[in-house]
Amino acid sequence: MFSRRAVVCGVVAGVSGSAVVGAARPLDDDTGSGDERRATRQVAPEDGAPTYLYDAANTGTTTAAGPTSEPSVRWRRAFSGPLFAPPAVGDGTLYQPVSDGRLLALGATDGTRRWDVETPRGLLTTPALAASGVLLANENRTVQSLKRDDGTARWGIGTVARGGGQCAPAVGNGLVYTGGADGLVHAFDAVTGRPHWELRLPEAVVSSLAVADDRLFVAAGRTVFAVDATRVPEATAVPRGVVAATREPIWQTSFDARVGPAVAVHDGRVVVCDDEGVTALAVGDGSRAWRVDTPSPVLGSPALTDDRVVVPTAGGRLRGLTPDGEERWSANFGVRLDTPPVVADGVCYLAGERVLAAVDPTGGGLRWRLRREGTAPTAPVAVDGRLYLADWDGTLTAFE
Repeated sequence: MFSRRAVVCGVVAGVSGSAVVGAARPLDDDTGSGDERRATRQVAPEDGAPTYLYDAANTGTTTAAGPTSEPSVRWRRAFSGPLFAPPAVGDGTLYQPVSDGRLLALGATDGTRRWDVETPRGLLTTPALAASGVLLANENRTVQSLKRDDGTARWGIGTVARGGGQCAPAVGNGLVYTGGADGLVHAFDAVTGRPHWELRLPEAVVSSLAVADDRLFVAAGRTVFAVDATRVPEATAVPRGVVAATREPIWQTSFDARVGPAVAVHDGRVVVCDDEGVTALAVGDGSRAWRVDTPSPVLGSPALTDDRVVVPTAGGRLRGLTPDGEERWSANFGVRLDTPPVVADGVCYLAGERVLAAVDPTGGGLRWRLRREGTAPTAPVAVDGRLYLADWDGTLTAFE
């Protein structure tokens, strides 16, 4: 079955490289089960959208606000390469990855360019913002930390994992976690880049990782793994480039279909999607809490709120489930929905082919819907009353 993940994986398979870090370059114009269920302790993000789907647990939910009424275009920028990932946003700056290997820092209010860094190979995933810098993983098996003010390199580690740029880096416990197509998962110190531990899995890691309750949740092939995500105290004395420890899974749960594209964690549940539906697992031991089959595949990860699991389906329906897996509403948008919805300040935003819409996540009522340019959007990002949308056609649009 055609999917965005298959396209991205194909892009990754066709490139290689050896350099470690790029350098900031001058600005120039672009071409265009009961007891186990508890309030899960998430990794607290900074204001804005500091990582993919807002937080390290991939909930897709934030207290930040998007447009409350039907918006119009505030600004738009076009780039020479496709945009396969949404931007990270913090302190009034957007950090947009471009498939040709560039990371651009843009003013959030007007899209003006602040700096531009070229990495050795393409960028397919959203960077993660931390106090220590901008953390990113590219197709060149490289993990980098860049200064947020000018994009210059703090540190870079090469030859980390084959196809290491397929899942977004996650930050928690002072570590940055990455995965690769060779099944390797790494944890590095977010400030120094020193290795703490690695995990070896039998299949490729292309789904975005989730961090909660001092555990890292990883999807590889048809299996979800939980691993100790904490730091290794003696790792500070290990030379850079030498892995300090090898971790083993705490538990693992297998499925009949391939899992993806992201693992999400909220309120004691690990929620994963596949070609046949959505499943919730207990954080503690990976046992199945509930399962909902859907008529069409779930290709975009759900948004998790305190009272709803909002699930997009390739058949065009957006479904609202309770935390116990009971369907409360279903809305048909008539277009393929294969990107994650997000819930910002109590409003659910979703994007599909030439469609951008806002709904009530509790009851499913439509707030507004508009026709937009572009056919293959990434997940929308709502911050400071605006909605940012990156598209595979190479455009980044701010709605307000």
